[in-house]
Amino acid sequence: MEAIPFVAAFIPLIIMCLIYIGILALIIWFAITFIKTQKERNTILQSISDKLDYLEKKHTGL
Repeated sequence: MEAIPFVAAFIPLIIMCLIYIGILALIIWFAITFIKTQKERNTILQSISDKLDYLEKKHTGL
């Protein structure tokens, strides 16, 4: 009978650890998604910049 209170004492601790791990995983997921989105945005902006440079060189005859 004494094993039940011992196990019951760790249930809130386990739940707290799972919540903290979940929050940490969410933060890591957000950071990775944010970095991927920023890299994609930079690639698109670089492509636009290259096209504008090409048009400018073509227009000025350089």
